Amino acid sequence: MADKKADSKDEQSEKKSGDTLWTGVLLDIQKDICAICRNHLKQLCIDCEAEQGSHVKKLEEMCPEVTGKCNHVFHWHCISPWLKTKTACPLDYRTWEFKYTGKENQKF
Repeated sequence: MADKKADSKDEQSEKKSGDTLWTGVLLDIQKDICAICRNHLKQLCIDCEAEQGSHVKKLEEMCPEVTGKCNHVFHWHCISPWLKTKTACPLDYRTWEFKYTGKENQKF
C-alpha cells in the first residue's frame, strides 16, 4: 500500500517536471499550407491547378508564394483578391505588408 502512494507521488512529480520542460517551447507558425485555398505552398493554388491543363510552367513562375511581415504565407493568387478589398492579413488582421515573395525580383 505504501508503495502505491510512493509510485503515485513519483508519477505526479514526473508530470510536473514534464510540464515544465514544455513551457519554454515556442511553436512555429504553420508555413506549409496556404490558409486560403488549403493547398500545400509547394503545390499550385486551386486557380492554377484548374488553369494548368496542357501548358506546364515552373511552380514559382506560375504560382509564387508571398510572405507578409507578420510571417503568414499564401499563394499570390489567393492573397491578391483579398488585398483588393482589404489591407490586413486574413489570419491576424494586422496591416498587410509584403516581407518577400517566392520569386526573385517579383514586384507586387
